[in-house]
Amino acid sequence: MFRKQWSFSTIVLCLLLVQIQSASAQSASRPREQTLIWCSVSPIQSLDPTAHRDRETQMVLKHMFESLTTRNQKMEIVPQLAAHWNAVDQTTWEFQLKHDVTFHDGSRFTAKDVVFTFQRILEETSSEQSARKGLFEHITSVTAVDPYTVRFKTKQPWPILPLMLSLQEIIPAHDTQRPMVKKTIGTGPFRFVEMQTDQELVMERYSGYHQTPDTAIPPELLPRFLIFKKVNGFTSQIAQLKKGECDIIHQVPVDSLSILGSSTDIGVAFIKATRSFFADINVTKPPFDQINVRQALNYLIDKNVVVQTILYGHGQTLPTILQADTFSFDPDLKPYPYDPLQAASILRKAGITRGTPIKIMTPRENSRFAFTLASFLTRAGLVSQIEEIEERKPPQLGAEATWNLFVTSWGNTTLDPVDIMIPKLQTGGRGNYSGYSSPKVDQLFIEAEAALDSEVRKRLYQEIQRIVFEDAPMIFGYAAQEFYAYRNHFVHNFIPAPSGFPDLRQVYLKTER
Repeated sequence: MFRKQWSFSTIVLCLLLVQIQSASAQSASRPREQTLIWCSVSPIQSLDPTAHRDRETQMVLKHMFESLTTRNQKMEIVPQLAAHWNAVDQTTWEFQLKHDVTFHDGSRFTAKDVVFTFQRILEETSSEQSARKGLFEHITSVTAVDPYTVRFKTKQPWPILPLMLSLQEIIPAHDTQRPMVKKTIGTGPFRFVEMQTDQELVMERYSGYHQTPDTAIPPELLPRFLIFKKVNGFTSQIAQLKKGECDIIHQVPVDSLSILGSSTDIGVAFIKATRSFFADINVTKPPFDQINVRQALNYLIDKNVVVQTILYGHGQTLPTILQADTFSFDPDLKPYPYDPLQAASILRKAGITRGTPIKIMTPRENSRFAFTLASFLTRAGLVSQIEEIEERKPPQLGAEATWNLFVTSWGNTTLDPVDIMIPKLQTGGRGNYSGYSSPKVDQLFIEAEAALDSEVRKRLYQEIQRIVFEDAPMIFGYAAQEFYAYRNHFVHNFIPAPSGFPDLRQVYLKTER
């Protein structure tokens, strides 16, 4: 018996040694001075850009895959895989594709790849693809006119199609016998090398990339390898950054800025907010089915204190869920003021007495916001009960749910109402956790999406904002600036993209002391 155990242990040890030697050999083949390492607290959920709806995953995959359109530093829609495009009529768009693009296996990028990608999304019924399907529900067909022309048909006028196409990366149509190939082959500046579970993804610069680097940057200084590494906890990330085991981190907590700012080896950069934070109110459960009660909850929270205590002033309070830089934001609409006396009067008339329990559910990442909300509710005599969960979505919705408030956030990288207001506020929207339903708002959404005149579209979305402000299906919160930290003596020309999707093509590496 002892001999069998010893033999098994020896085998395991040998296997571990082989793995360590293999990892060491791979690491040795990637010189550190040619390797850019990005650390994140979030895992990579998929290597298939048609099979996820995770912002951090998309941030990573955009270095291997590309979209027909993209956005520049001014947030303008510009060509990426498309050369140019035009509206044939109110429901038809044609995109002319670039001719000099190849996938990482050397095959040419053509219209059939675009058609394949969108057919995969629009015709898919699995849970992974169905989420992306919602982004393009207005598209009825995608066809190849010729090898380098693609025609999109929509069921109604949809003027923001070029904007929405920046959210979907293209995968190759060929090699259907090896579906994993399509998940790792793109047209981007870096190609797939290897991935260790969801902990580390290694890419290498693609020599056949169709866009030439900035001629002012010596090619030998451009990173040859790009590694995205999951590191649990910001404390560990900051420690690795200081030790040189990591080069860039993002979503830096604002309470760490003073520590990072004291180091001459670390640079800090930020972009304006692309994510809104708020608390969904379960409107299907009495007494929160009453508009005045929901308004009272908004009066109970001092939003300015929230921004100061959680964000140290690096953010903005919101009157609804739209950020100030979003298209159609209504500047005349001001956040609910802090008015506990008015709130108390409303609650008293609604029969809500001191000691009434309010159950708050929150993802752990939003727990600080949740506890801050709870402190204001407690100050008003209500009894807050907080439940922390790992997921970003409540396990139950509707009247059977155990929560009254769900503390959450929603990204808005397009800075357009379409990818935050519609999923959160349309009846049955995929992110509509509150159960809010307004026939008037639903109709305005339909009209706004079909409006060809941007001023008409702006007016319709502003009307929606005013209705939502009054209906108060959420405790409206804040939007926070997003911070990055990087090794400034090694990483150069790092300019965060305002979309929240970093572009590392022009970053170069050079040790300076």
